[in-house]
Amino acid sequence: MNDNELSKLFEKIGTYFGQLLRRMETLIEKLSKQGAVAFQRGDLTTANAILKQVKQINSIKKKINGCRTELDRIFEKRQGVPPEPCPLPVPPPGERTPERSFRRPILEALVELGGSGLVPEVLDRVEEKMRRVLTEYDRQSLPAGDSIRWRNAAQWARYRMVQEGLLARNSPRGIWEITELGRRELIRLQETARG
Repeated sequence: MNDNELSKLFEKIGTYFGQLLRRMETLIEKLSKQGAVAFQRGDLTTANAILKQVKQINSIKKKINGCRTELDRIFEKRQGVPPEPCPLPVPPPGERTPERSFRRPILEALVELGGSGLVPEVLDRVEEKMRRVLTEYDRQSLPAGDSIRWRNAAQWARYRMVQEGLLARNSPRGIWEITELGRRELIRLQETARG
């Protein structure tokens, strides 16, 4: 197989990965909407069941993204293109930034704001921290038009962080607040990022 044929094969595989990831993203969006509706109704059993499904799909999606990234690295090495370092993982073009990527920026924003902050000011800081990471897809409105995709993902990240005890469960409505456990998690995340 010559380099041109190999290049076309890598490109074709990348296209297949992209299609699969987009379909999974559509499924996640539909489930997220159902979960949000259940959460607003106060049906936490259904919301948690949907959250579990979304986590499972995201886990599979992460594995697929890992395979795709590994293939890209192989192809880049063949082409002699050095990978570019970045403080946060950047999703492939046209894909959603993984929800987990919002954890450190949210925690950092809250520490910078003195431990708590109004949702809009927290999200403004998160957006600034993630300006190089957020994709065009992240910046689009959700189909219902009531929110921007990345802001919705940040809200879900906050929900999960509350469940894990990283953010306060009993903070006043419209205010996010970091816990002591959240501060320790931020230190761990920052140390991990430094390598």
